[in-house]
Amino acid sequence: MNATMTEAERFFYDHAGFSHHPETETEEQGRRRGAARLAGVERRARAYGWTYLWETDDEDSSSFRDDVPAYPLYMCTLVTEAGDFAASLGAIDFGPEGDWQTDPYRRVVEAELALEVVAL
Repeated sequence: MNATMTEAERFFYDHAGFSHHPETETEEQGRRRGAARLAGVERRARAYGWTYLWETDDEDSSSFRDDVPAYPLYMCTLVTEAGDFAASLGAIDFGPEGDWQTDPYRRVVEAELALEVVAL
């Protein structure tokens, strides 16, 4: 990993999924590009004053898992500085032992939602 990556870029490099354009870049280049993009949009979302509303989803894990007792799924909504709901994602699964408040995937979800809004 490159020492010139910011702390946020390193976080997304380690925790977010990635894609790459096989004809124009390596997997490593795509992973770095994705991490930089998520770090940048996270920074923009903070600068814009966007916030995220996390709630328990109406659906739980029983709709797709029967090997463990049902556990809650979550929903995240990006709220703009004007109070408008701009993007959302539901059925977010942190696992039966997961903690939505501390799991690194929470930050990834928030950045991905911001990326959807910025890309519009």
